[in-house]
Amino acid sequence: MGDRISFKGYSIVSCGILHRELNYLRNIGFLDADKILYTAPGLHANRDELKSQLTKQLENAKKYSPDTIVVYGKNCHPDIDKISQGKGISRLEAEDCIDMLADLEKRKEMSGGKIGSVFWLSPGWLDYAGKNRYVWERIYKDYLKWDDADANVNFGTYRKAIFLDPKPLNVYDEYTPKNILDFSSWTRLVVIRQEVTLDRLKGLLSRCVLKSRVKA
Repeated sequence: MGDRISFKGYSIVSCGILHRELNYLRNIGFLDADKILYTAPGLHANRDELKSQLTKQLENAKKYSPDTIVVYGKNCHPDIDKISQGKGISRLEAEDCIDMLADLEKRKEMSGGKIGSVFWLSPGWLDYAGKNRYVWERIYKDYLKWDDADANVNFGTYRKAIFLDPKPLNVYDEYTPKNILDFSSWTRLVVIRQEVTLDRLKGLLSRCVLKSRVKA
């Protein structure tokens, strides 16, 4: 990327699913943004609430910085570009949180070319979401209202789940067997850990700054 990119003058508005990764980048000094604001994780399953929270946080971001980077993918909401448009606002060029950690070629490599047969997980999916719920439970059981039968039908199309574990965080080791077993039991999928770096996420963030400089 050449000289180190500075995020001064920018605020970050992100899905809470990526809070571990972004907070880590902030703590090591890479992401020196003026402010990092989060929406609740997993709101892609509750589109109205996603729109409401994202709109609110974009307004809040204006209090801290003239420019804002939106850490949401194009598949997270059908109107994501419309919601996140405005002066000084740019969005990461990615499909979703999984694509932000591992691009298409990397996922092809991990899945043996069978991307569609894998259910992909990032650390935030297994985090505690409050009210005795993990994030994945809030997505599927609370928002989508799936029961065991729905889970059997929908997860039956996958062969396994791959958990993307950013190397510097080693999040997988934090989770108790119950974290993993609860998910595996409900989905009937074996969870396999795959190590990744945060290089792709860092690159996507940096490109937002570079593109906004070109436009200026």
